[in-house]
Amino acid sequence: MPTQQDPIRFDGMEWSHLRYFVAVAEELYFGRAARRLNVAPPLSQRVRALEAGLGVAPLPRTSRRVELTAEGRVFLEHATLVLSQTERAKEATREAKRGGSRSGS
Repeated sequence: MPTQQDPIRFDGMEWSHLRYFVAVAEELYFGRAARRLNVAPPLSQRVRALEAGLGVAPLPRTSRRVELTAEGRVFLEHATLVLSQTERAKEATREAKRGGSRSGS
C-alpha cells in the first residue's frame, strides 16, 4: 500500500499529476498554479511527465502562458471528474468509519 510519500502511479503517470494538470489548466499560468497548490516549481516538468504518459500535449506553452488544446479540454473534464469522485470516495469511507452509512450517488 502506498504511503503518503509514495506516488500512486497508473499507466506511467503519477496521481498528483492530475491535480497539477487541473490547476495549470484552470489558471493558465504555471506560477499561479504552483502557488495555488503550494508546490515548488518546476511544475512544468511535472506536467510534461503527464503529457508523456498521455502521448499528447494538452497544454502547449506560449512564452509564460499556457493554452488548452481540444485534447486538453477533454482531459480536463475527465481529470476533474476523477478528482471529484476520489474526494467523494474518501468522504464516504470516512463516514463509514464513523459508523454512518452513506452511499455515493
